[in-house]
Amino acid sequence: MRGYQDKGAIKALGTEAYMLPEEAETRWQNTGAPWWGSSPVLIGITIILAALDAVVLFSLLDVAMTQAEWMGVAVSFGVALILNFLPLVIAGNLQKAIYRLERFALAKAALGITAFILLFSATVVMRFAYKDMYGAETQATALVNTVGEVSQEEDVETEDNTKGMATIILLSVEPLITSILGFLLAFFNSDPLKAKIDHLRKRRLELMEAQGDLMAAISNMDCEKEQLLQLDEERYQAARALVHARCGQLRAEARFLLSEHLREPSAISRLSGQAGIEVSEASDAVAVTSEMEPVPLNFSSDKAVSIGASA
Repeated sequence: MRGYQDKGAIKALGTEAYMLPEEAETRWQNTGAPWWGSSPVLIGITIILAALDAVVLFSLLDVAMTQAEWMGVAVSFGVALILNFLPLVIAGNLQKAIYRLERFALAKAALGITAFILLFSATVVMRFAYKDMYGAETQATALVNTVGEVSQEEDVETEDNTKGMATIILLSVEPLITSILGFLLAFFNSDPLKAKIDHLRKRRLELMEAQGDLMAAISNMDCEKEQLLQLDEERYQAARALVHARCGQLRAEARFLLSEHLREPSAISRLSGQAGIEVSEASDAVAVTSEMEPVPLNFSSDKAVSIGASA
């Protein structure tokens, strides 16, 4: 029983029990998403389909492109890549046009469809133009085996033409099927409106967290401001009292030195009495402000005499 309670306590301290709102929102958005709907998988499927189309087109373009050996390979992979990339662009623009998220999305989708139809039609026409390369070997074998028999030769030619036409149709439709598959994967797995809503929900949580941090910082700053203002006021009053005390002490010393300089008994007694009173007051003020940090004031005796004389 104790082990069960400890296990429950540890589970309560886990990340699932105290998950951050942004992490919880991310996990909620990814719930129910198929594995083949993620971006890396879609990119991998698109590359595989493009490679398959390139191999199918290379069998035709290798014969058609006689100018250079590398031209057939380059054109095959280029056409296959375009035929598989255009459906992704068309699907994205169609979704934007449906949700009215972009102004010219429908025009972009129509332009992409037109480009795809033109390129695909060109591959089909070229394949029909080179239809003699399909079924020729079977026809030659039949001619060797049926020399001198005209009726059998015509039947074999008809059969070979049917096989060649079936091969042409299969190889012509194959790029179309892969393009449609890519279009469906992109259309049903990428929703721009949902992506925008998910981004705004995450951004809302981020702003709420930032707002909480700013409010806490402002609260701390307000508390520190009051404390700093009070501390500054106390230090100002202490420094002011210390300055006044030093000034009183200097005045007393100046009067004492002045009385010695005059050497008159009456003046000496009068100035000594005033100096004693001011010295006692200055001592009391210094004792009160001794807890604060003193501000050193360095005066020479000559300056003190001059200050007392001017007073």
